[in-house]
Amino acid sequence: MHFSCHGTQDLENPLDSGLILADGRLKVSKVMSPPEVNSALVVKNSMSIAFLSACETAKGDKDSPDEAMHLAATLLFSGFRGVVATMWIMNDLDGPKIADAFYEYLFKDCDPHSNPPVVPDLTQAAKALHFAVAKLRQEPDISFRRWVPFIHYGL
Repeated sequence: MHFSCHGTQDLENPLDSGLILADGRLKVSKVMSPPEVNSALVVKNSMSIAFLSACETAKGDKDSPDEAMHLAATLLFSGFRGVVATMWIMNDLDGPKIADAFYEYLFKDCDPHSNPPVVPDLTQAAKALHFAVAKLRQEPDISFRRWVPFIHYGL
């Protein structure tokens, strides 16, 4: 699953944190609620990775850093094996760059036409994010604040 949108962390009511979509906010509380029977959300066994190209999707709370509830943790709780997220506000120009390099790394050895097809090894997501951030850091005049918010949780 890949989201490229705005995100927000509500420190007063963490269950209201979420992604800002065209039809409203996808709140943590909604993601945590059990799916309806026969719902398209009942795909837990196939949920491998979520990429959240949005601000504050892994933002913690400085007053209780070990107890922070954020969207990335919620997706892990909901069944995703890995989540790419941001710890604070990100530069809008960097999201596509990080995503392109991330997916470039994950798909570099894939061949959908082979028998059997060679698909991405999603256990390499953390390494792919490292590659993507390193690539962004190589650009001229990229400050620390531009590359440091990106983080990977899970496998």
